[in-house]
Amino acid sequence: MTQTCSPCRQRKVKCDGLLPQCSQCTKARKPLQCEYGTSGLLGAYKGPALQKGEACFPCRKKKKRCGGERPYCSGCMAAGKEAECEYEELITREEARVLQQHNQHLQQQNEGLQSTNNSLQQEILRLQQQLAGYKTSSTSAMVRPSDTSKFPEEHLPSLVSTAAPTWPVCEVPAYWGQVPLGAPSPTDSLGFQAQLPGPDMTNMFVGFELLSPMVDKPLLPRTLPFNDEMLAIYRDTFITHYDQLGLSLRPAKVDALRRGDISGQFAAPVLVFLAQLAGCRLWREHFRSTADRESEYILSTLLFDALDATTCLVTRLQVHTTLTIHFLIKLDMDKGAQQLQMAAKLVEENSSTFLSPPIAGADGSHEYLAEHISALCQLVYLDKAAQIVLHGPPMLQEWFERGYEDLLCALSPFIAKNNFPVLRARSIGLLQRALQLSSDYEAAKPDYRHIGKLATVRLECVQVQTAVRGHIQGLSQLAESIHAHGSVGNMLALKLCLIISMTAAATLQSVCSDEDLRAMRFCSDTIEEIVRLTKGFKDGDYIYLDPILSTCWSITAEIIKKKQRWMSLESCVAEHWQVAIGVMIESAKKLGRALPFTVGSIQDMEHLVGNGVSFPES
Repeated sequence: MTQTCSPCRQRKVKCDGLLPQCSQCTKARKPLQCEYGTSGLLGAYKGPALQKGEACFPCRKKKKRCGGERPYCSGCMAAGKEAECEYEELITREEARVLQQHNQHLQQQNEGLQSTNNSLQQEILRLQQQLAGYKTSSTSAMVRPSDTSKFPEEHLPSLVSTAAPTWPVCEVPAYWGQVPLGAPSPTDSLGFQAQLPGPDMTNMFVGFELLSPMVDKPLLPRTLPFNDEMLAIYRDTFITHYDQLGLSLRPAKVDALRRGDISGQFAAPVLVFLAQLAGCRLWREHFRSTADRESEYILSTLLFDALDATTCLVTRLQVHTTLTIHFLIKLDMDKGAQQLQMAAKLVEENSSTFLSPPIAGADGSHEYLAEHISALCQLVYLDKAAQIVLHGPPMLQEWFERGYEDLLCALSPFIAKNNFPVLRARSIGLLQRALQLSSDYEAAKPDYRHIGKLATVRLECVQVQTAVRGHIQGLSQLAESIHAHGSVGNMLALKLCLIISMTAAATLQSVCSDEDLRAMRFCSDTIEEIVRLTKGFKDGDYIYLDPILSTCWSITAEIIKKKQRWMSLESCVAEHWQVAIGVMIESAKKLGRALPFTVGSIQDMEHLVGNGVSFPES
């Protein structure tokens, strides 16, 4: 019987027992120590090693007995697999590779953060230098004469064309700047005491270290007079009322504004800063809080820096029209007029782009078209409202008006009947046309030689009245759906459209009432509906309305004055006409406490009441 050497016994191969070295050990890839011995000596360590779980992974996988030697067992050494001989207490090669890759990723990420930090530091230094030179260029900043604060106003780019007239200065309400009892202070929600302005205002603002518009909000210094919670409140306020500001935003863009995302992936950074600035003013006006000039100055600086870097024409137009309303709420009419002029200039210089909007977006939806049309309609609305309220010349040329009308005729029914800026622009367009026809009728009425012109005006009044009636019918249908599923902001925007459209209807009906008693009854019913809608406004709603309402109420009161002889014979369902005019006067006064350009309309209505406009009670 031949003997078996130790390496062959461990490898479980047949040994020929040759001396001094067997054939298997001779043919092995690595030289082995071919030794012969008793089986008892070799098997002394095999059992306990396997029982304790000390076998290496290759032996355990092949179910071989392992000696458990370190660093390599004899079986792996005999097979030439020392690289695979590993035990449980050691980290496997795969785990080591994963950890090494993760370490490299962390190192690359650290290098990227360091590079970003260096670029941010450069932006901070640039803005500090810009603010340090603000004092030397203070001539470009416009400060209200009635404002006694020493805070610097927001810097606005100078206007190239100065042909358009500036808006008149209006009276500042008596309550302006006063804090009512129970009103929250602007610093109540902050965790620190707000710093009051010192003698050198430039140095104080440099201490805030304003960042670039592309810097994320969490990197802002802690010395800023607002925090993330307040900025989120401002953005939510803006999102609640952006329809009333004449904007149409895609759902993805609204979500980006709510999160304050300034990466530019879904919304331009300037829109985020616009939401924070406009929302700050709306929130403080709603709660009658004192104006925080410090916060608004910082937010407006970030806004205008981001606006300079914005190339999208529609976004720039949205910013200009929204800032027009923002400065009106601040009673800063000069800057509001500047923003409106800049918006008109932007549109006329790029008329081919604005009058040729995209039919659909990249995803096939019409959301891009709705944003484009809404921005354009809001500009037209502000221009026509300024003409009616301030009796000024138009800022948009006639050829642009014709292109705008052709564009509205080609709109899809969904946008034309559900988009608030489009509805508001169409409402005020009908009102402007109705006032023009009424003026032409009154001018031709005293001269009997103009009978043909009177007939032409009446015929055109009937045609426009048909369009107004269809427009009001569409608004009424939309009101039913909004009453069930809409928000408070949507309902206020719809009431504004209804009052403007009904004022146009009452104006046209009063022109036709000289020969048509049915038109006079329709006029009476329309005025009653205007009064009913007016009585539905709450005290907190007026800041979200428009000065055009005071003009509409004044026009309605003038119609009552002209037709008082006939209306004295007509019964009023709700209350008599004297109380109806009183309701409109009281509402106009409340509107005047929040917005400018209402004093003239209030005086006109009070003058009508003072001249004996009285009617018997029904």
